[in-house]
Amino acid sequence: MATGSSVGTVVGINRPSTACAISVRLIGIMVGLLTVVTPLMVGFVFDVENVSFHV
Repeated sequence: MATGSSVGTVVGINRPSTACAISVRLIGIMVGLLTVVTPLMVGFVFDVENVSFHV
């Protein structure tokens, strides 16, 4: 853990823009996946409930 954190700080100090870009990109991908998957899951659950209610 200590070596990993020290290496991370050294890399962040040497290339802060790259680290920021990667972190922002990962956060954007995560948020995009959540915003796309959550409505699909909610719609799927509601569809299953509607089908069960109709049957």
